[in-house]
Amino acid sequence: MKNGQCRACGSHEVRSNRNRKFPALNTITLTVGSSVARYASLDTYVCVTCGYAENYVTSAEDLEYIRENWKPVGVRYDNSDRTPENGHRIPEQELISRVGNGE
Repeated sequence: MKNGQCRACGSHEVRSNRNRKFPALNTITLTVGSSVARYASLDTYVCVTCGYAENYVTSAEDLEYIRENWKPVGVRYDNSDRTPENGHRIPEQELISRVGNGE
């Protein structure tokens, strides 16, 4: 999206708040439960064609804090056999019944 093209629909109707007047209004909380809250400013990009949006942390210092203090998400290499309802793998026999046995 930073290149001006929506990755969801391909539109070039992307808008950004990078040059906003009050950056403190577009933040995420980095710390929870400490006596002093810490926030990171975000740049937001929105496709006005489909509504897809992306946020980016703007500070290298905040990115380093996140790297050191937040838990990694991990990588899912293949989600093609997961159900949207529960995120678990479809049992093999059910998958075969859904797509046929290839004959």
